[in-house]
Amino acid sequence: MSSSVDSTRYLELLPLTPLDQTSTRVYITNHLSFRLTDPESGLAPLEDGVNRLFSALPMLAGTMVPHVDDESKYHVLPFIRESEEDSFLRVAHHDLSISTAQISPWYPIPAEDLGNKPIVSWAESCACLRPIADDEQKLPMLRFQSNVMSDGLVLTMTYNHSIFDETGAGIILEALGECCRVPKTNEHLSLLSQLARDEVKLRQVLLNTRPVGHSDISDPKPMTANTASENGSEKVPESPDNACPPTPITRKFSFCPVRLGRLKAHCNSLLPSPILSSNDVLTALLAIGMHEARGIAPSGVFMMAVNLRGRLHSLELSSYLGNVVTALQVPLPPNRLSCECEMKHDDLQKVAQVASLIRQQVTSIDEQFVWQLIESKRVPDASAFTPSPFLAVVSSWRHMKTHSVDFGPILGHIDTFEMDMPPFINSSVIMPQHMTKDPVWEVNITLANNSSFDTLVKSSLFYLVGESSVHTASGCSIL
Repeated sequence: MSSSVDSTRYLELLPLTPLDQTSTRVYITNHLSFRLTDPESGLAPLEDGVNRLFSALPMLAGTMVPHVDDESKYHVLPFIRESEEDSFLRVAHHDLSISTAQISPWYPIPAEDLGNKPIVSWAESCACLRPIADDEQKLPMLRFQSNVMSDGLVLTMTYNHSIFDETGAGIILEALGECCRVPKTNEHLSLLSQLARDEVKLRQVLLNTRPVGHSDISDPKPMTANTASENGSEKVPESPDNACPPTPITRKFSFCPVRLGRLKAHCNSLLPSPILSSNDVLTALLAIGMHEARGIAPSGVFMMAVNLRGRLHSLELSSYLGNVVTALQVPLPPNRLSCECEMKHDDLQKVAQVASLIRQQVTSIDEQFVWQLIESKRVPDASAFTPSPFLAVVSSWRHMKTHSVDFGPILGHIDTFEMDMPPFINSSVIMPQHMTKDPVWEVNITLANNSSFDTLVKSSLFYLVGESSVHTASGCSIL
């Protein structure tokens, strides 16, 4: 690189792997709230932590730029701040409490529908970046903003899904917690040091390693052609019920762990051996429920996102930030003609059948399969990658450690965690687990309209986990 002014600010280009290149190019925002008696007191540790994080990992402050030889592909230009006085954390003040800060709706809604409830919208800079990038916008990797509310702070972390999956974003939050928690006098930060040492090397390995016989490898099954999205951000296929896109609605559901455990036991009793986990059963329940909420529809497949970090045994990917996810294609049986809030043996069999298929496909994934999947993503034009159609999609963030991260003596642990991303009809996300004993299973579900939600909550399948165990929050997700 020439000795221009910019040469002191930029480092070596960060490569994007085939799984990154074929991921959905959207921004996802995580909202973390901290309840504080003195909200301003939380700014200093957050600012120090963010600056420390970005200084150690300058790639996080970088920008996606087209590849010189192929403009359909991208890599990342890292950025170095010129002065210690420059901060990587944007700060905004809002005359609102955390409980009244609502994630802004993605589609315009009539003013009369809002009532008197104040909304912190994108226009009021509750987050740093537009949710969906366009051709005229720069493509930053990651940005943080601290929103000072009347009773605490709301930290927004907006990241580019073409570079990180949600597990990777969660690891960044763990590293930020370490930076906020460990005194500046202690230079050794274990997770941060590991990321600085390994991230670029791991990306190079994933980019350059080719499996034996790679020229003959096609997209492995049962995965989809484009499955790098961990959050269900595939296109909704054209069909009569979405030819004119409706305004999607997202609601939060809480499932009782005791009732879910009983459902798991019932489903396992129908199988030759008890192989099902609670996550398998809830995923099956959500997929079937969303399918039925569409109305009378034929059989088809739903997508279940799978984290592949533990499948590549030759690499240590537990702290890898990039996209290492794919989605299972799991068959769904056709819907019934009736919707009755009554437990039936057929319903148990349906959930057990789908959950068993999930478990079988998850356990069949091995290292060779993952390398073949990566190879199949080496397409000539990554921007032309087309998603496969699906009836529903389920992603699980249950494994994320977000609620257990300690941000230090002033901030402590987060109070609430929410995410904001483009709403895709018939999709759901199982949210990160809380630290409480026997924590509920929180799920954000996005459907086409209120009628679909009415069908969902009245279905016999949701009755299986107990009507009293399901609660909803209407409208967009609330902090």
